[in-house]
Amino acid sequence: MRWGVQNGFAVLPKSMNPERMRQSLDLFGFSIDDEDMALIKTMDRSGGIAWSMGDPTLID
Repeated sequence: MRWGVQNGFAVLPKSMNPERMRQSLDLFGFSIDDEDMALIKTMDRSGGIAWSMGDPTLID
């Protein structure tokens, strides 16, 4: 979720579990550093997991 926020995507967490809700609220309590963001960008995302249209960074 943090990756999505840092890339400017709308993040809509869904949970009925109180502990996971608390974890989602802590989303803004940290950030992923530039080195790790660059590393994540190199990972193979295939056809996409969360987005049916594939990698959202490639959509014009």
